[in-house]
Amino acid sequence: MVESQDSESVLYQQVAEALNNPQLPHIYFNGFVNSLGSGDLMMILQRNGQPVAVLNTSYTLAKTLAEKVHDLIASLEADTGNTIMITDDINEAVQRRQASQGDHEGSGNGNQG
Repeated sequence: MVESQDSESVLYQQVAEALNNPQLPHIYFNGFVNSLGSGDLMMILQRNGQPVAVLNTSYTLAKTLAEKVHDLIASLEADTGNTIMITDDINEAVQRRQASQGDHEGSGNGNQG
């Protein structure tokens, strides 16, 4: 149990150091494009459809990151009892709604997808 507490302490310290380092970029993104190379993965991070950063990483680290993010979201979902939708699900629901309503003027809710 002590080892787990030490790991958490190190993790919190790493997070605090990163958040308090003014030289590190803080990037918000709400979209992405992935591409595979012969030896690595490239992720283009986007904000409102515009690129804001390009990340390159190995397949191993990309898969590890994907699993760790999945575990974080699964934990949040379990703790809250809510399922976080992925953008594919949201886009599909919006398309179904638009198809069922047709193109009636004024029938939208003012949000862009």
